[in-house]
Amino acid sequence: MNPMPQNAASRYLSLSPEADLLLGSLSGPWHADMRERVGRLADNGVDWDKALRLAQTWRIEPILYETLKLLKHPSVPPACMETLETAYRANAKRNITLVSECLRILDLMKKRGIRCAPYKGPFLASTLYRNLSLRLMVDLDFLVPRDSLLEAVGMLRAHGFELYPARSDAKLKRILASKFQYVISVIKPSEKILIAIRQALRGEVY
Repeated sequence: MNPMPQNAASRYLSLSPEADLLLGSLSGPWHADMRERVGRLADNGVDWDKALRLAQTWRIEPILYETLKLLKHPSVPPACMETLETAYRANAKRNITLVSECLRILDLMKKRGIRCAPYKGPFLASTLYRNLSLRLMVDLDFLVPRDSLLEAVGMLRAHGFELYPARSDAKLKRILASKFQYVISVIKPSEKILIAIRQALRGEVY
């Protein structure tokens, strides 16, 4: 049996220079050694248009921007940084809107006496990233006891949200009556804010 070449591990683990750079950037904002790795990859030649497309697909443009901003590598095209900065700022603005909406909904639930607990979204991002601008958030998630699901959805509909996808009230009640249904989604079309109201398991909401 022929011995494995010394560089086999790195060769087989490598996806592409662009993918490797993006994977390295995921820890770049917090770890200097990972930024150094990204710098070495940039030295070896990167298709930056491909890297941008891949970052958009993976939804990690803000983290890539933060890593490259800290790295200050001369090989990174200014146009690439401008594109990433635009995406970063737009995401930061969007996240501020989501955080504000999350707090507003919690207040509305409290006033209605509906037990509710947010999860994932801004609260997880603030814990893991320590910078909400680095996390791309699609929606907000709340845990609500099953017997309060209909009331919670009704309250949100009274404050500008619509069922998503659209369905009749009768169908909504049938869905909630099913023991297999555990999530109802609503959307605020004016701000494109999607919310998932999920059935809480026993002990998850106090």
